[in-house]
Amino acid sequence: MPETPSIEQNNIYWFLRDLGAASFGSFAVKEPDSVLSLGEELQTHIENSDSIETIQNTIKERILGAVNEFHNGRRTQRYARTENLVKQINVRIENIEDVRDLRIACYSVVRTTEVLDSAPEFDKDSVGKVVEATLTDESTQQYNPENAYLALEEVDDAGTRLQAGGQNMALVSYVEDLISEMDSVDSYTRARSIAAVTQEFERRAGNKRKSDAGGVLETALNSVFGKFDVPVTGSPRHFGDFEIDNLLKTEQAVIGFSCKRTLRERFRQSLTREADIDIDEVWFVPLSTDDISREKVEDIQHDGGRVYVSRESNEWQEFGGRGGLKALRPGDQFLTDLEKMAGISLNTDLK
Repeated sequence: MPETPSIEQNNIYWFLRDLGAASFGSFAVKEPDSVLSLGEELQTHIENSDSIETIQNTIKERILGAVNEFHNGRRTQRYARTENLVKQINVRIENIEDVRDLRIACYSVVRTTEVLDSAPEFDKDSVGKVVEATLTDESTQQYNPENAYLALEEVDDAGTRLQAGGQNMALVSYVEDLISEMDSVDSYTRARSIAAVTQEFERRAGNKRKSDAGGVLETALNSVFGKFDVPVTGSPRHFGDFEIDNLLKTEQAVIGFSCKRTLRERFRQSLTREADIDIDEVWFVPLSTDDISREKVEDIQHDGGRVYVSRESNEWQEFGGRGGLKALRPGDQFLTDLEKMAGISLNTDLK
């Protein structure tokens, strides 16, 4: 009877997670060939019935040997993180079953990266097509400024469906291959492997979706401005801990824009900062209103900013245009408000 894993957890999962974790230097993402070579060496150790101590030394040598310890005479942070990875792995290696789990994880973590990379991306051209279709008024054959906020919502929805759906289908194919490849393995190990792969895949896929979402919305906002020839800077600006996605400067006003999925607490970074960085107002364009409260809008209003939301949102229905909350504005007036405040003219001609 084979030995059971030494720790009462699914070591395949933890090896997968640790090998790809940013806190441990994203080793498997940056050094996939080294991870695959380690997997091959582990298989040789298993076949030769080598001691656990010998195997742990191999793990240490192969992983640390793939990373430069010094750069310009200074010890690198990445090497220190990789040392922690080795410790994290070796503390779980107590018997040969643990080694088998690590071998499985070595192949699986590299394959996970490959599958994630093969999933479809919502690129600039895709964003532009959604914006174009949403802004175009077929009856007038012009761009409709009232659809600007709707265009951002459509981009967010289309991007989520494409990326999440594409990742799911890539995972289906991956799991199908796993089931076939592990046909000769006992059912419990096969189940542990599939459970580990799917959980780690979704963790990394979710992080990727969150990371990409901000860039997609920045691209979408730029595309909206471009359709109407709004003369924005077209790129994010950093002011210490405060970031805006775009900036418009005219003789009448200087306006910064922050377009994200949620407001969260980032708005507080801008409070009392407009004067310091020579911006008249910061306009927030969150697509999800779940975390918008009357108190937050009051804080933004007190600082001279504003927040744009959909007229269909609960927040607009509850206190939009009432109770002195002038800072809460309907999304369909986003561009016409901008036209008035900045003293610009929107070009609605189709490009």
